[in-house]
Amino acid sequence: MKSFKYLVLGVTSLAVVASTLWYTPSSEASSIKSVKSQVATSELQKAKNAVTNYIQAAEKQDVNEMIKWVKDTRFHSIEEQKREYKQMFQNDPFEKIKVTGIKKVDDKNMIVSLKMIRKGSGKPQSLDLPVIKENGKWKLLITGVETRE
Repeated sequence: MKSFKYLVLGVTSLAVVASTLWYTPSSEASSIKSVKSQVATSELQKAKNAVTNYIQAAEKQDVNEMIKWVKDTRFHSIEEQKREYKQMFQNDPFEKIKVTGIKKVDDKNMIVSLKMIRKGSGKPQSLDLPVIKENGKWKLLITGVETRE
């Protein structure tokens, strides 16, 4: 009878160890996949926040804040960029800009979709712009986009 108990105890122990070994790799893979998914979602949100911060700064006509959230290659200096942004506020053809989507291209590039409403006519215009990760921060990239009718 004692040997039967030891046999049952031994088989049970083996079953527990085998099931632990069998389950662990898939559990780790699932955890790794979950963490990667959370990081990707977090990066998407950070990129979207950068664009939203830029839009909010533009609505407030806060040039210094706008510059924090954009890389605008149209200008040769920050001073020129600030001057042109201030001029833009007088000529801005849009009354509302909204982020309608964002998608990942790779670890340092995303594309944001914007819907803009023209002043006066209320005519909507859609625009896709790159968002880049530069020095660890997400920024809207503007390279000469034309938004005139």
